[in-house]
Amino acid sequence: MLLLSWIHVALAAPTVPEGKVAVTARVDAVHGVDGLLEDGDVVDLVVRIRSTKAFVPPQCYHVRQAKILQITDETNTIAKDYGLRRVTFAVPPEAAVPVLLAQDVGTLRVALLGAGAVSATPEDCKGV
Repeated sequence: MLLLSWIHVALAAPTVPEGKVAVTARVDAVHGVDGLLEDGDVVDLVVRIRSTKAFVPPQCYHVRQAKILQITDETNTIAKDYGLRRVTFAVPPEAAVPVLLAQDVGTLRVALLGAGAVSATPEDCKGV
């Protein structure tokens, strides 16, 4: 098992840009630009993590220029009905945990960038 894990990592690493971490998240049609995303697209992510403590505002992260490495359509009928897709992003290491946590304790929004587009970081977000 250890050998197979090592081989998998060794083979997968070239697909991840240097200095980035690959993370996979489920994205629905409403929050994922209505199905327009394609492998290789560059997107911005706005991640909000809810606090478990009362009266503590959510933490917000703005991940700029995350590259989409792969998109996989869900095979589950219910997931298909909601337009869910599994999207693997290449993000900076400091953004990996917030993106992963967004699935369980927050929200993840995707903005598809056109050529030369630069988005502004929301006031309440930390740029990553």
